[in-house]
Amino acid sequence: MCSLLYKLLLPLSLVLTFQADLYNSEPILKRALPEWHETTTGHAAGHVWSVTGLTSEKYIVDVNDQGPAIPLWDLRRIEDMPDIKTHGFTYVTRDFPLDASQLDPHSEAHQKILERDALDLVKDLTNSKSAISWGGVLRGPSRGSQKPYRVMHSDMSPRGAEFIKSSMILPFCETSDDEDTKAFGQHMAQDKRVVIFNVWRPLREVGRDPLALCDWQSLSDQDAWGIVNHPTDTGSSIQAWKYNEHQKWFYLDKQKPNEVFVFVQHDSSAPAGHGMNTPHAAPYIYETRREAPRISYECRIVAIVGSEFRLDHGRTGQGLFESVTQR
Repeated sequence: MCSLLYKLLLPLSLVLTFQADLYNSEPILKRALPEWHETTTGHAAGHVWSVTGLTSEKYIVDVNDQGPAIPLWDLRRIEDMPDIKTHGFTYVTRDFPLDASQLDPHSEAHQKILERDALDLVKDLTNSKSAISWGGVLRGPSRGSQKPYRVMHSDMSPRGAEFIKSSMILPFCETSDDEDTKAFGQHMAQDKRVVIFNVWRPLREVGRDPLALCDWQSLSDQDAWGIVNHPTDTGSSIQAWKYNEHQKWFYLDKQKPNEVFVFVQHDSSAPAGHGMNTPHAAPYIYETRREAPRISYECRIVAIVGSEFRLDHGRTGQGLFESVTQR
């Protein structure tokens, strides 16, 4: 993300800037709270995310009292599987491509293999006959990769989605040497339906900085923050979100390379032409601060889907998982 965008969103979005080396010893800053930590509705200033699970005690790292601690629920503790059509995301168990396992993650060959696998995954999930990959990102601690992004966001605002489609994806299709990609662009140019997904896969078991996603059904219209009126790149096209206590956020503890998140970022057939765009972020979890940095690869998949793939863009304001309660 560009530095200008980061400065714009930093005061607005859920960000934590503390680093492990700020603590000079094994700190006992973690303390059990008898009741849920109070939050200010709509407040989204930086603070740590707390892992609660369904039965674990509730902990919070209370360093500077900078806003709310957000409960983060482990999907492994929940019987229900998230449904991408309703919740905006799901995860699937899918073998890591063997032909990529011995390659340098920074190499173009490695990324092409993961993109091809992501394409096949989305086609299987949606029964799509045509899809393209666009905009892959390697995240990790090494040079040539981007750091995990802590800002609570989705990749595209309504205006951002239109900009990305018209100014980036369409030109990409039109100038491609691949005939199928050219045909895909012609489909888009006729304003026919496309859905944009993000496919996210860790390259090794996740120790710290997991990916967290918000249940679309737990959001309200008021949670979406202001956007850039005239986006000029992918950074200025994102949608910022503010935290509200009715939201439910989820992650996979110790997520493995064969566990892949798929989540929706845009549906051109939705009301107002955008619809479901699942918020996500990389939470800082204090207890995992000394574990290995996360390495992951994500790419956007733009798919032509049929009318049978219907997304529930309406929101109830209630989290779908009834088993997730504040106990």
